[in-house]
Amino acid sequence: MDVMTAIDQRHSCRSFDGEPVPREIIDHLLHAASQAPSSMNAQPWRFHVATGKTREALSEAMAMTTVHLQEYMDIFTSEELQSYERFYSDLGQAPVILSVTVPCVHDDIERINGYVSAGCAVENVLLASGEYGLGCCSITAPVWVRDKLSEILELGDDWEIVSLVLVGYAAEKPLAPAHSQNIAVFHD
Repeated sequence: MDVMTAIDQRHSCRSFDGEPVPREIIDHLLHAASQAPSSMNAQPWRFHVATGKTREALSEAMAMTTVHLQEYMDIFTSEELQSYERFYSDLGQAPVILSVTVPCVHDDIERINGYVSAGCAVENVLLASGEYGLGCCSITAPVWVRDKLSEILELGDDWEIVSLVLVGYAAEKPLAPAHSQNIAVFHD
């Protein structure tokens, strides 16, 4: 698959069939992540691969996210809120959760470089997943339960979670929302 096709076909999947993903494919996705650009080739990310009991523990912690959605009830329609509650209750039945972490740093530039680099690594995973017929969804919403997720993964104080990437075979083809083409301002 060429790069532009992979980009055009990539859509967030929030409903998985629950079938296990072979370890070899996860290894290929992690290889794709390792090829991402990073400032000074620091590669400041670490991916924690959760399946089985650890995946279930992460899912249970993420289900608590819906408690924090209550403050958004005025923004969401009742259907949207129910959809989010369903999704967070089992993370769409994704069999694999990749927890993406970066080192905790106090220098602003180093922290920004870490976030951008991790984002590049995540995008490589999302694009590579299509090569294997997988669906993925990157979630940056675990901020409310980040401490619990860190505890489950035994991260300590040196690493912070920046995203969870759900990986699995799609239960249905993800709907592709319209994307804005108005993203650039040209200057001469």
